[in-house]
Amino acid sequence: MTRTLTDITFGDGHYVIAGGDHVGINMYDIYSTYSTTVNVLLQSTNAANWEDITLRVPAYAPLNSVAFLGDSFWLGGESGALLQSDSLTGIPRLAGFAQPGGAGFQVKVTINVPSSFRIQASTNAKSWQDCMTVTNPSSQTVFLDSNTAGVPQKFYRLVSP
Repeated sequence: MTRTLTDITFGDGHYVIAGGDHVGINMYDIYSTYSTTVNVLLQSTNAANWEDITLRVPAYAPLNSVAFLGDSFWLGGESGALLQSDSLTGIPRLAGFAQPGGAGFQVKVTINVPSSFRIQASTNAKSWQDCMTVTNPSSQTVFLDSNTAGVPQKFYRLVSP
């Protein structure tokens, strides 16, 4: 077995390494062996003692890159694989996307989604109106604001009940 570590990053007090183990797998007999790559992911807080976290990450495509962006670790790999960890700050993440043809604005809540919350909107960031109330959400919640035509700017926020 040959271990190849391909990338390392540091963020929020943690080092993370991505790589792979190249192993031979015997399918039927000694003449039917082929080689494959099994992911290896390691983490450390001091770069001296390393913990194997491979089994915590459900990835079947070989992973070969890691980065720390926006309070999360990102793993990239073959066949377009892209995985994101939960936010290390514990703060939910809001992402927004303008819909094609002026069909509105999509607000998506991902990562550390609270058990109940409200999405609010404002045109001046001073007076806010409830757009959506959510209880027991799934791992991500999507709200489509179709009232954006003719509005030069709009702000969105997530608030507790």
